[in-house]
Amino acid sequence: MISLILLTGSLCFQDVPYIELVPIPGNSTHFDVSGYEGDIWKVLQQILGFDYTVVASVDGKFGAPTANGSFNGMTGMVERNEVDIAISSFFLTVERAQAVDFSNILVPAQ
Repeated sequence: MISLILLTGSLCFQDVPYIELVPIPGNSTHFDVSGYEGDIWKVLQQILGFDYTVVASVDGKFGAPTANGSFNGMTGMVERNEVDIAISSFFLTVERAQAVDFSNILVPAQ
C-alpha cells in the first residue's frame, strides 16, 4: 500500500465547495477532506489502495519563490520532498510549474 500525504494551505483552510477540512470524530488533531477535490481524492484512494495523512503547510502559504530560488509554502514542501502531493485551490503559475508537477486543471479560474 502506498502512503501519501495530503497537503492543504493551513488547518483552517476552507474553499467550499472545492475542498474542506473535516475533523475526524474523537480526534482533535487529525482531519479528513471533503468537497469536490476531497471526493476525487477518496475515489483515487479506493481505486489505487493507498493511505494518506492530512498535514498543513509549514508556513500557511501556497508557495512563492524565495531569495535563494527555492519555494516556500506548499510548493516548497513538495519541491523538497517533505510531502508527496499537495491538494488545494491554488493557482498554477509558470514559476510553480518549473518547481513541481501539476495535474490538469479541474476548475478553471473565472
